[in-house]
Amino acid sequence: MLAKWQRSEPFWPSLMGELSDNDLSTSLTRFFGSVNDVLNQPDNLSVRNLAIQQGATLSTDIRRLDKRVRDVRTDLDARISGSVSRVNGLLRKIADLNLKIVSFEGGGSSKSEAVGLRDERSQTANELTRLIGCSTIEQPDGALAVFARGDYLVSNGTIRKIGIRYDYDRGMARANLEFVDTQAPIAIDSGELAGQIPEVAALGRAARGHGRRRIASAPRSGCRSMDGSRTGR
Repeated sequence: MLAKWQRSEPFWPSLMGELSDNDLSTSLTRFFGSVNDVLNQPDNLSVRNLAIQQGATLSTDIRRLDKRVRDVRTDLDARISGSVSRVNGLLRKIADLNLKIVSFEGGGSSKSEAVGLRDERSQTANELTRLIGCSTIEQPDGALAVFARGDYLVSNGTIRKIGIRYDYDRGMARANLEFVDTQAPIAIDSGELAGQIPEVAALGRAARGHGRRRIASAPRSGCRSMDGSRTGR
């Protein structure tokens, strides 16, 4: 899913660059290197000033990356909200078409009169499937039932609306899907909307994990402590 976003969204290449060896990693490496230099040459004023400069650069880079991650997460949440509104509109449209088709075909009219309505419903169901990967079953009366992993979304003229619940992780909102009527989570594991939800959490994990890896791999051997003693590996 990440690869899909990297191909289609302009912000991914720049953000991934900030997580690469060309940006934040470089700042981390230079900062820890300058700290090592200070430990090895504690009386050298220019070395200490350089360490201060590298620390300031690292702080700026971390703040910039934090803002970029927050901006991307905000953008993804907005996309999820728009997709959910679109899904609910498609569910409502299928339900309304169900009522019309059942009325036409069950009222003694020629079934050919409902062909246009059926085509419209089929196109609507295809768009819905593209968004949430639902399944459909046509009922004996001509109505189309829509399900998501066994939970019904449309039954005749009735729909179950999807809502968004926001959980907060370190001050950033994360969207989760649920049924409006019961607040129960909805199981959607395919379609465009299913692909958007994990990206929000994956984004934060990628940034935090990258920082931890860079800190863990920072050079620590061959340094002197502040009292001048030699440290080991």
